[in-house]
Order: sequence, then structure tokens, then C-alpha cells
Amino acid sequence: MATIGSEEYQKFMALRETLKKGMADAESEFMFHTYKKLMSTLNRRQEAANKLNISLENGEIRKLQDEKRKAFDADKAKAS
Repeated sequence: MATIGSEEYQKFMALRETLKKGMADAESEFMFHTYKKLMSTLNRRQEAANKLNISLENGEIRKLQDEKRKAFDADKAKAS
């Protein structure tokens, strides 16, 4: 599965916290909106990563379903 490691995730979350702090500490409208846009970009990237992970997990589940179905069908054929 194409996921990020815990260290990368911690760095990602630290970056989010830095951006939140930057928004709170911004002394100009320009910097506030700059941090806001950067946060928006991070949000989109996180959503994309979540969708990818869900798609990959669903693929693994489909593969498991196929394997189980074949095993159950083979068991039924043996019992007949």
C-alpha cells in the first residue's frame, strides 16, 4: 500500500500546526491569506492521499473477496 510513514505523517502534521500558528500570528492580510492558501493546499493533498489509500484498500479487499470466494467454491465442490 502506498502510504506515508509515521515520521512523514508527523512532519506533515507539524507543518499544518506551523501554518495554523502563522495564520494566528499574521500581522498583515497578505501573510494571513498566504498561510490560508498554503493550508488549503495541504488540505487538498491530504484528501487526495486519503482517497488513494481508500482505493488501494478497496482493491486489497476485492482481492481477498475473490480468494475467499474461490476457496469457498472449492470447499462446496469437494462436499458434493
